[in-house]
Amino acid sequence: RLSNITIKGDNSMSILVEKQTMSDVHTVCLQLFEAFAVVCMQHNLQWFADSGTLLGAVRDGKLIPWDDDMDFIMPRVSYNRLLEIGKYAFKAPVFFQTSYVDDFFCGHIRLCMNGTARLTKADYNQPYHRGIAIDIFPYDSLPNNEDEASTLQGFLRQIQKYACPVVQSLQYCGTLNAYDAASMMDKMLTQVSCKYMKSEYVINSPFYYSN
Repeated sequence: RLSNITIKGDNSMSILVEKQTMSDVHTVCLQLFEAFAVVCMQHNLQWFADSGTLLGAVRDGKLIPWDDDMDFIMPRVSYNRLLEIGKYAFKAPVFFQTSYVDDFFCGHIRLCMNGTARLTKADYNQPYHRGIAIDIFPYDSLPNNEDEASTLQGFLRQIQKYACPVVQSLQYCGTLNAYDAASMMDKMLTQVSCKYMKSEYVINSPFYYSN
């Protein structure tokens, strides 16, 4: 249910359903993490904790109290494999959310819990799944040269900055759908990552959907 919601913060913050505590959110996130870890173990996929999830685990041995999700990162090869199998590997109440299976543009995988809600102001009234979720990002290899790696990183960051608003505008006009946009991005980044697979330089290059 998305009635009786309380707005907390701006567009970058979550809107939590009334009476839903952060403890409830953390419990769901840990359930989603367990499902993710099991599938990765079954299919021999590599993953690492990332961002605030890594910080909380190392510093406190638990989730950061105000964090409303968990972040993980995978090598591009493992990430692409998860894209292939995820729709079938995860069972309800876990929903495997990507631009390939849901009507929104997002450059990474989300595992959502059915029957829950975690949304921003921009998410309200949208048709896609808006449940409590964990985020799974790919990381890609860069040239094994500091200057070349920095140049390519800057290029990818610019794509990250402008891709989402452009795609959303084209979706609104009916000239591009989320599936095709995500496919184009994933193919481009896979080519880059495969080309420099043996490099010591890598980048977390998610295309966050934002408004």
